[in-house]
Amino acid sequence: LKAFNSESVAEAIFASRVPVITGVGHEKDETIADYVADIRCSTPTAVAALLRNNRQALLQKIDDHADYAVSAMEEILESYRSRIEQAVTAITTEVDALLDFCATEMGRLTNLIEARYQKIFRVFDDIQSGFIRVLSRQWERMRQDSHAVRTASGEVLHNFELLLMRFQKRLDTGQATLVFLNPEAILRRGYSITFDENNHVLKRAVDAQPASRVRIKRSEGQLSAKVERITDKGRADDQG
Repeated sequence: LKAFNSESVAEAIFASRVPVITGVGHEKDETIADYVADIRCSTPTAVAALLRNNRQALLQKIDDHADYAVSAMEEILESYRSRIEQAVTAITTEVDALLDFCATEMGRLTNLIEARYQKIFRVFDDIQSGFIRVLSRQWERMRQDSHAVRTASGEVLHNFELLLMRFQKRLDTGQATLVFLNPEAILRRGYSITFDENNHVLKRAVDAQPASRVRIKRSEGQLSAKVERITDKGRADDQG
């Protein structure tokens, strides 16, 4: 027992950062090392029993804490999963509502634009019909006047017939011009009218914006397109 009563051993045990358990000799034996140790047992056998029992208790605590940690983590994950599902459902509902609203507005605006263009074409048709009626009345009046003049003088009749021919030619030219300028007739000849996103007519290619949406009106329907590249007539550089 002398070794465990030395000052150097006692100082080493006291300064140790590792817990020290002593169990020197028999139950009645006491040493200085026993007084500076973290735990004192009466015998080495008692030390072994203490370590064995504490090890089993620590392992059980570790198992208990591990089970608790797993259970707590599962609850946390389930909570986050539920929150994520609720957030996804809310976002999906909002997006669907927004898409429905956009589709409704697009349909309403499309119908409004179509109605306005139909009105423009109806007005043009009314003007054209009125012009033809006026010319027809004038032509009928001139025919009646021609009959009266024919009985008066052959020379005057001849000159008047020449005048009628010139008038007929002007009438045909005017009517052909009206037909030529009719927007529907222009579209039927293969031309188209292009509108930007604000429904303004694009007279030049450079009036469009890159990556913008345009609407192309044809004689039998409309096309929707995206501007990929702009080429200005007379220039070598393109806008992309």
